[in-house]
Amino acid sequence: MAATIGWPTTGRDRELKVIEEALNSATAQGVLIAGPPGVGRSRLAADAAAAAARSRWSVHPIVATLAGRTVPLSAFAPWPDTSRGVAHTASEAMAAVAALAKRTPVLLDIDDAHLLDDVSAFVVHQLVSRRVVNAVITVRTGDELPDAVLRLWKDGLLRRIDLPRWTVRAFADVLTAALTGPVSDACVHHLWDLTQGDASLLTALVDHEAAAGNLRFDGGHWRLRAEPTVTAALRDVFRVRIGPVSESVRDVLELVAVAQSVNRLHLAMLTDRQAASDAERRGLIVACDADPEAFRIRHPLYAKTVLTDLGPLQRRRLMGRLVTAMAAPGSTGPVDPARLGVALLDSDLEPQLDILRAAAETALRRLDLDVAERCAGAGAQIDAGPGMALTHAYCLLLLSRYAESRCAQSRLDRDLMDVKGLREASTLGAVLGIGPDGDDQARAIRGLRLACGGDPRGALAVTDGIDDRQLDGLGRIAHLGGRCLAHTERGEVAKARRDIDATSSLVVASLDALDVLVAAETQVPALILTGHLGEAAVVAQRTTQLCQTLSPLARASAAAITGMVALARGDLGQALQLLAPAAAGPVDEILGAAHRDRYRALYATAAARSGLLDDADSALTPDVDPSPAHLLASAWIAAQRGQRSTAQRTALQAAERACRRGEFASEIHCEQVALQLGATQSLPRLAALHAMADSPRAAITVRYARALAAQDGDGLDVVSRDYENLGDLLAAADSADQAAAAHRHTGGRSHALEASARANRLAQACGLQSTRQAISGPVAPFTRRQREIAGLILDGLSNRAIADALSLSVRTVEGHVYRASFRAGVPDRKQLAELIIRFKPSPRPARPPPHRRA
Repeated sequence: MAATIGWPTTGRDRELKVIEEALNSATAQGVLIAGPPGVGRSRLAADAAAAAARSRWSVHPIVATLAGRTVPLSAFAPWPDTSRGVAHTASEAMAAVAALAKRTPVLLDIDDAHLLDDVSAFVVHQLVSRRVVNAVITVRTGDELPDAVLRLWKDGLLRRIDLPRWTVRAFADVLTAALTGPVSDACVHHLWDLTQGDASLLTALVDHEAAAGNLRFDGGHWRLRAEPTVTAALRDVFRVRIGPVSESVRDVLELVAVAQSVNRLHLAMLTDRQAASDAERRGLIVACDADPEAFRIRHPLYAKTVLTDLGPLQRRRLMGRLVTAMAAPGSTGPVDPARLGVALLDSDLEPQLDILRAAAETALRRLDLDVAERCAGAGAQIDAGPGMALTHAYCLLLLSRYAESRCAQSRLDRDLMDVKGLREASTLGAVLGIGPDGDDQARAIRGLRLACGGDPRGALAVTDGIDDRQLDGLGRIAHLGGRCLAHTERGEVAKARRDIDATSSLVVASLDALDVLVAAETQVPALILTGHLGEAAVVAQRTTQLCQTLSPLARASAAAITGMVALARGDLGQALQLLAPAAAGPVDEILGAAHRDRYRALYATAAARSGLLDDADSALTPDVDPSPAHLLASAWIAAQRGQRSTAQRTALQAAERACRRGEFASEIHCEQVALQLGATQSLPRLAALHAMADSPRAAITVRYARALAAQDGDGLDVVSRDYENLGDLLAAADSADQAAAAHRHTGGRSHALEASARANRLAQACGLQSTRQAISGPVAPFTRRQREIAGLILDGLSNRAIADALSLSVRTVEGHVYRASFRAGVPDRKQLAELIIRFKPSPRPARPPPHRRA
């Protein structure tokens, strides 16, 4: 599919209408279009001028330039004879335009009026203020305008249009319209990051990439095959926009572009202070969002443009100067060890082991694995001992590069390792399946992986008798986290509580992202399974805060944990948004493959409950030995397709699978889902589980089974309130809907409607389309007119007053009240109104924003 690019004025219909109205107004003489660079001011003005030319206007474009700003009347050069003096030619210019305007309406299309020379600005002011011509004028916000142009707007002769920057959605719409086909999410976001929504840069970039074949239509979407290149057209855009740059300012830009960001103190040490101030004043460099003391090139594509003018040797030389300043004894500027290590490797300096070791360790603590692996690998080349080689093997493992990690591990000599190295080697061996079996560190890691993989008995057995003094920080958290999850699954609630509290104490004192995340990945599922959802949310929030300044991988992992809690609490919108990246992400090598499978199942469940069945299907990969969570997701998919018996049977299979694995807490949760889907045959087993594992969820689920089996509407009402208090709004909505069905079965109309209203409210809170869709069949809501009348009843109006307000007869109003009262089974008029108002239709949830993949 070839790229035929015609750039539309997408999303500017309202502005074009305003311009059309202004040109035909009896009071205004045109418009002033203001906006930052790249929002499409010139394109909007050109489109408006073209539309005017198709009707009755004689359009004359005027383009002001930086070079022409010092030349009097440069904008009107085509009209007067410039050899006869400025004052004379100004009057001649006005006379020439006025003569033309007598024959036909004249529209001046003046682009970049902030660059007009004073005489041209004066002529424009005179022509417009005397109503000789109309004008469409564009100006760049932030630049000083000639007073004559500004006065036209202030005097009301020009209507002002302020163009905001594009949103990502509008940006995507423009791309789709220009390329006449859908654009992949990754492509949209990458182009957005590069151009910052700048229309001029976007058109130059996309035109080139499409012509070069780098932007291609593949698999139903436009996609980038490789990183876009900086072209001559892009350079020209920046050259025109920025203007001339002095050599000293250029030095500042080159250093900042090469380093990506430079601390203020180091910038002052390495460049001219006045040049740095000039670059900041002109908006060429700006303070970083994350660190106000550091500066970056304002525009990503301009940084690329600066870099393309530098050769590899120049870049390495500049980086060497920066490293020397950062590592100098007594340097007062803050230095990030990981950043210093990368800068050293990118410089013309010799590698230094101390810098690389500190860089690798810092990056590992942040879970910045690419940086850690690069620094550790370089350090291993110059380290005579096994330390850096071991760190490198560990990084390779976390990056899922198993063969390389195993190869590096096999070359290590344990006799040369210190205690820290031995523990790290044991962690590696436990994950790779090599190394000594009796090592406490290795046993702790294996126990964690067994607990996360569905073998709590094995986890407790392998970690029995571990001496915490023989463990490093990760080993202690792995030991406690694995036992916390295993004890929870086995119903040993008191032991699990001790492990949770001990793990929290370790996390607060840790600065290691992996420690924080491993703890949360065990604590949160344990708390959810037992029904402590509020506490699970606290752990997730703490994890997010601790990971906020760490690597993107750490932040994404923390977001996934928050998504797990969101699903447990019934916030389907947030769950879909946060679980999607985790479902598509890599395996956590410490926790094992079950970690990713769990997130796929959770995302599939959220998608199924939201009615997004295609997304749910694609998230679940076929599995010959599916986990209970996988089976529960399949059950919800079947329920959404109306396959009620299949859904119930699959949920019960999930409970049986959990039972065989010895995961009793998961079994209780699976039985709860089976009850939500209408299965009632598990009461004896639930009673036994409750006796074994006394948790809030277990207690409510046993009562749930009894009430549902007996079709006890009042009992199900209580269960629904209990689940709501627990924080499980999805279960609360489902059980409320079942309560409504039970009340209808026994003839309790008012109670049925109360329960239905409650189910509806809870469904809306969850973003759920309908609880009834999967369980008990539809309940006819009150009519729109009945809800309208109910609102007026609550306002205290009589039937006659309501009839007058709605232009109905009194008898019609009485008929609506009678029919609604009969349906609800309530005799009291006010009670009826309160009930009707509570029964609102549930909106269908919107599809969540697409996940941006790397």
